Amino acid sequence: MAKNFSDNMLSQMYLGLAADYKKLFEQSPALAPEQIYWTLYFKVYGELANDGSAFYGLDVEGQGKAWAVFNAFIASTPLYSNNFAQLQQFQREENIKNKLKKRQQLIFINTDPYCRHDALFDWAMLNLYFSSLHAHHHHGGWWGSHHHGHGSNDSINGEGLAFLILLVLVLIAAVLACIALYYMLSQTLNSLERFVWNEGWLQAFITLSSMAAFTTAGALLGTMVVASPLSALVLAAGISNPVGLVVFTTVCLSLALGALGCFATNKLQKYLLKNNDAIDPMDACRFQLTDSEMNDLLDAGLDPIAVKCAITALRGRMGEEGVPALLTRWFTTRGGEKQAILAQVRQLRRGELEEIKVDDMTFNLRRPQVFIPAYYYNAQTQDYVYQTGNLYPQLNVVPPSQPDAYVQHHHGHPSNMASYSDSPPPYEPTQSVYAPSAPNFG
Repeated sequence: MAKNFSDNMLSQMYLGLAADYKKLFEQSPALAPEQIYWTLYFKVYGELANDGSAFYGLDVEGQGKAWAVFNAFIASTPLYSNNFAQLQQFQREENIKNKLKKRQQLIFINTDPYCRHDALFDWAMLNLYFSSLHAHHHHGGWWGSHHHGHGSNDSINGEGLAFLILLVLVLIAAVLACIALYYMLSQTLNSLERFVWNEGWLQAFITLSSMAAFTTAGALLGTMVVASPLSALVLAAGISNPVGLVVFTTVCLSLALGALGCFATNKLQKYLLKNNDAIDPMDACRFQLTDSEMNDLLDAGLDPIAVKCAITALRGRMGEEGVPALLTRWFTTRGGEKQAILAQVRQLRRGELEEIKVDDMTFNLRRPQVFIPAYYYNAQTQDYVYQTGNLYPQLNVVPPSQPDAYVQHHHGHPSNMASYSDSPPPYEPTQSVYAPSAPNFG
């Protein structure tokens, strides 16, 4: 049974081509661009023809998309984005510049390892010197006294013990409440971000709902269960009015339970909402194109497959950990870099970019104006008709005039051309195939 070409297959094929291209490019002795091209070409052909591959059994549309991924990858590589002659001339000029360039290294030698103007060190030395001159020696006094009585000052009574226990509980509740408040604020901002950018409204709604539900449950639990024993402990500690501490502890318990429930819900829905057909199965909504977005890209003259390849390349730059929390992206350097990458992904989804550079890859996102249609001759209308619906059904058109291309005609006369088999020649795999697994962005 034929299967569709999913976004996850697209990411697997792109990452596999990128890994193979890197190995071939770094191979010694260096391979010619034509050798790299044909090696990758036959690798893709083998993936489509080998029954042990994850890409075997694709329908006609899926095979067309697979080759579109290959063409988009090849067009974005530095070896094929420019003319070969220009590239070789550029490399020769760079080699000459590197040979003529002299790197000057400045070495600073500190002949005096001691700092002569350290005011703090001078002050400490003088203070130590004068303190030693005016030291006082105590030959008795309060510190040298001995107690032989049976006083009760060193013992802790029941009220002091209760106060100590209450103090420890309040400190623990305060620390947990601060941690819970930060986590809940972070998750609230993440959920609002998903609503604004349409990056998974269902996940955001579940997060906010679980947070509210568990916080309410924590408040009820603190009021009905914890309030009575806590009031008794406050009274035992010698505090006459326990209302303030009871309310404070109940609020802290509500925040802690709300954060704990939100954390558990996020971990659970992370696997329940997993989409194995997406570019990133664990966070599918951030790195996918909806149907309306694909239509908008087509209307803007952009190629959705090239856009998906660029999104896959940007997702690979983030690493395995994926997109961090919004607060982390705001206040850390590494998070700021990922925020910039995520902003580029959003621009790609909205169709605001026609070209983007990811590392050394340059993606031309414009839809190719040259199509390779499948011509056939309609004997009834005596007209040439072709289809371009393999990749995008929206682009099915009829040419205004007959194409200047050879079409095999019969018109009642037998053709002398030799017929070709519909099935491709048998493929003998010489390299390992890609295993059907989730893409590895590490």
